[in-house]
Amino acid sequence: MFYFITKNLRDGDILHGAGQSFVDRAIKSILNDGSHDALVDATNQRVGDATWPRCKWTSFADYEDQMNALKNPYTVEIYRIPDLPPADGWGMVCWWKKHVCGQPYDISIYAKILAKRYAPWLSSLAFNPEWAHWCTESVRDAACAYGHDVWLKDWPTPRTTWNRMKAGKLLDVTASCIGSTP
Repeated sequence: MFYFITKNLRDGDILHGAGQSFVDRAIKSILNDGSHDALVDATNQRVGDATWPRCKWTSFADYEDQMNALKNPYTVEIYRIPDLPPADGWGMVCWWKKHVCGQPYDISIYAKILAKRYAPWLSSLAFNPEWAHWCTESVRDAACAYGHDVWLKDWPTPRTTWNRMKAGKLLDVTASCIGSTP
């Protein structure tokens, strides 16, 4: 059984996940990495999820259920912005709540991901509504609002987040934030 070690999670941490749905598997095959990023609200034990059809809060308990599903379990890693002050982490959570929660999911991201992978010249022409959000964009925008842009690019994807972790711009704190029992 997997579970969050809540005492080690911090506001502003990034949940980097990979599901097993058809859409998740398709995104993973294109990006060669995870299919989702979300913002951790450790204070309220929930995650800010930019998902279809509207961006919402998902409880830690719901994620734990997904991680422990017998069929197609959800894989989760936790990344952290180095030296993120607690006030900025909480600010990111508040920003996400004010600017993202309840907003429509930007479904055009799927076309953008395909264009980015197979026709990069076309991706600059893609529609990008300011009133809709996709997962990585919502986390990046919350971090940028507090001066912590580790993505440093337009249209970041979960692969971008993973690349930043590998480059040392994000810390992988999974081992201290997710536990398991036999």
